[in-house]
Amino acid sequence: MPEIRDFDHLFLDQAKVKFTLTNQEPSDSVPHIDLDLEVEGDLRSIATLSYSFETKAWCGIIRQSQTDDDSFDFDAPATGEQLDNLLRAVPEERMAHIHELQAYFDENGNFPPKGPRL
Repeated sequence: MPEIRDFDHLFLDQAKVKFTLTNQEPSDSVPHIDLDLEVEGDLRSIATLSYSFETKAWCGIIRQSQTDDDSFDFDAPATGEQLDNLLRAVPEERMAHIHELQAYFDENGNFPPKGPRL
């Protein structure tokens, strides 16, 4: 199993990174946005970045697998440096939309009924 720094290297090189947004308006009690980042290649690597509108903080989980099923050989919270690397991998236009939602939420305490599409 490659070490986690190999995963960081993939994101820093911007190698075939695919971005998917989930939970734009979640039903749970803490409003947040999840960004799933997947690196394609011999090793399937996925990171989920989650932003909480209430705590105004990001957290991340990194998963790696050498199989195509839903199981993962490695699953751990991102360290501070890994989280910084992952956030740098998010395209500026995607981050700008997140900041739009954040500003609206800070002002109104909820999501816009028809907010910016991410």
